[in-house]
Amino acid sequence: MHITFLRHGIAINYYDPQCPVDFERYLTDQGIERMESIAKWMEKEEFGFDRIYTSPLVRARQTAEIVAKCLKATAKMEVANSLSCGASLSEIRALLKNAGKSEKILLVGHAPDFGHAVSLLIGAKSTIHYPISLKKGGFAGVRADKIYKNEGELLYLIQPKLIVGKKKLHNQKVA
Repeated sequence: MHITFLRHGIAINYYDPQCPVDFERYLTDQGIERMESIAKWMEKEEFGFDRIYTSPLVRARQTAEIVAKCLKATAKMEVANSLSCGASLSEIRALLKNAGKSEKILLVGHAPDFGHAVSLLIGAKSTIHYPISLKKGGFAGVRADKIYKNEGELLYLIQPKLIVGKKKLHNQKVA
C-alpha cells in the first residue's frame, strides 16, 4: 500500500478578527494559490490515487478538493472523522484497513498528527520524538505493506518550498 500524507494548506490565522471557530477555518488566498501550485506539480509528476480521505475540517476538505480537481481524480473523496485534529496512528490504521485493496491512498489532514504517523510507520521507536514534520501543503509518501507493523519505507518527503519557493504570494499572516 502506498500512502500519501498531505497536510492542509495555509489557513486563516487564529488571531485574525474574521477567524471562525477552528473547525471552519478556511484556506487563505495564499493557501489556495500554493495548493494549486502543489497540485499542478503532483499532476506533472503523475501522482494518482485510488482513494482520497480527508479530515472534515474545512481547510483540509478545501485542500483535498483542490488536489482532486487538479489530478482529475476518479477516486471518490471521502470525509473521515478519524482524520480530524488529534488523529492517532491507530485511527489512521483502522481507516487504511477499511480502504480494502486500494493501492494508492491520499490522506489529507493535520500536523502534528501526520508527522507522528509517518515517523512511527517508518520505524521510529520513540513516542516522544517525531522527526518528521510537514509544513502546510507538505506531504510524505510511505510504502507500508503491513500497516500494523512499523516497517514502512519513506518514499518521499516534499515540503512546499521545494515546489513554490520561499517567496510570499501575498502579504498575509500565515496560520
